[in-house]
Amino acid sequence: MRAQVLKDWTQSYAPALKVARGERLRAIKKDDDGWQGWVWCANESGLSGWLPVQVFDTLRMGETNYATKDFDTKELTVKTGETLTITDRLNAWSWCENDKGQKGWVPDNCLEYSQ
Repeated sequence: MRAQVLKDWTQSYAPALKVARGERLRAIKKDDDGWQGWVWCANESGLSGWLPVQVFDTLRMGETNYATKDFDTKELTVKTGETLTITDRLNAWSWCENDKGQKGWVPDNCLEYSQ
């Protein structure tokens, strides 16, 4: 699937948190600012990032949880007019690749989808 960028998006934090299946993570807070299904988590090294609730079988806020699959929280900075390839969509975000081969998550409200 392809998408055209309708609105600029700048990566909101760095470095990104890459999670491996079975990794221990502390669930700190749910996103209450319009991004349903995302939880701010920290790994044992203290690196934090937004993870989808689907990464966990059971999610216990304020406690240690275990990831059930690999996940990369990297966001992609994009500019209006760019064309992206979409390979995954989750909780109102799309995993995108630009023409330079850079990959990351972009909010769906910045994109217009095409085939």
